Amino acid sequence: MLSLDEKRSILHSFHELREKEDQYGRFFYYYDASPVRKKLIAYEFSHTGNGYVYGQLLPEYKNLLYKDGSVCVKDYTSEELKEIVRKSILSLQKLSGKTVGQTASAVF
Repeated sequence: MLSLDEKRSILHSFHELREKEDQYGRFFYYYDASPVRKKLIAYEFSHTGNGYVYGQLLPEYKNLLYKDGSVCVKDYTSEELKEIVRKSILSLQKLSGKTVGQTASAVF
């Protein structure tokens, strides 16, 4: 399992995302350029290892979705976390008609 610092480092590599910490020390990641009201891409990343990524528009994750449309990424590898975050951002971009690859370009 990745540490909180490792997960945060991965999420920071997506320059489109804005990080916000709540009063309980959990980290939330917003995609402010989202063409729809949905802006929260990843949330509740904490020292316990928990964290969730928006996957409602990703058919390959349909069996892993919680009722709110999120996927628990607690036990994801770095590559798996990068992939689902990238796909989540791209799924929102597609709603606006942008082509894949215009953004969601993490720096690795």
